[in-house]
Amino acid sequence: MIDINETHDPHLRSWVAGADDPAGDFPIHKLPFGIFRRRGTDEAWRSGVAIDTGILDLASCRASGLFDGLAAEAAAACTGPRLNPLLALGPSHWSALRLALSRLLRGDRPPSGVDAATQVVPITAAELALLISVGDYTDFFASIDHAAHAGALVRPDLPLPPSYRHLPIAYHGRASTVMVSGTECRRPRG
Repeated sequence: MIDINETHDPHLRSWVAGADDPAGDFPIHKLPFGIFRRRGTDEAWRSGVAIDTGILDLASCRASGLFDGLAAEAAAACTGPRLNPLLALGPSHWSALRLALSRLLRGDRPPSGVDAATQVVPITAAELALLISVGDYTDFFASIDHAAHAGALVRPDLPLPPSYRHLPIAYHGRASTVMVSGTECRRPRG
C-alpha cells in the first residue's frame, strides 16, 4: 500500500487553471497516469499525467531534466507505450515520481523548465491508449446481482450457488477485452 503523503493534500494549489477545484475530474491532488499522443498524429505513444483539462507530458518534462533521483528513474521507465516498466519498479519509485510531479504542478506559475504551452496537452487534443499490457487476469463476480444474472444464463434453475456468500466466484477474463474507455466495440449477439 502506498502511504498518503503531501501529494494528497486537498488544499494544494496549482498554476494549471482549474486544477485547484477538488470537485473537478483531475485536481492537483489526484494526478492519474495515462498513455497518450496528440490526436490525428503518428507521434509515439507516451506517458502523461492528467491535470484539470490537460495532460502533463512526462517525456517532455524528463527531457527538460525536471526529475532527479528515484523520480528520474521512474520517469525513465515511462518512456515507452505502456506503464509496465514503471509498475515493475515498485511503490518507492511511484511515490517519488508522484511527489516530483505534484511539486512541478504547484504554485501560481510554472517552474523554470516547464513550458505550459507545449508540455500540457489539452485532453480534447489527445487520444488515449491502454496504460499497461494485460497478459492475463482473473475477474470476480463483485456483487450478488452480477453473480445471479450471469448464473441465470448458464444455470436458470440455480442461478446463485449456495456457496456464493462464503466463497468468492472468479472466472478467467479475456485480456483482449480490455480497452480504453470510449473505444467502439461490437457487442456479441446473445
